[in-house]
Amino acid sequence: MTHSEKQRVTIFLNPELIKQAKAQAIVEDKTLAALIENALINYLPLETLIKKKIFLMSLISSITECHMKIASEESQL
Repeated sequence: MTHSEKQRVTIFLNPELIKQAKAQAIVEDKTLAALIENALINYLPLETLIKKKIFLMSLISSITECHMKIASEESQL
């Protein structure tokens, strides 16, 4: 990924955590940004819960629509 494909962020962290992260980045011969990005990649799930929730809500809506259609057709019999 090129530098232009990345987004700049500003966060406030505990100074001791930053100190430890910088030291670890040196040990791993990485930039601090690469270390933090790698930590986030390993921490975060492959798919966010929000996407799963939207999918489930859509699925429930579809099931409800089908159920209502079946009930309507049965009442017409």
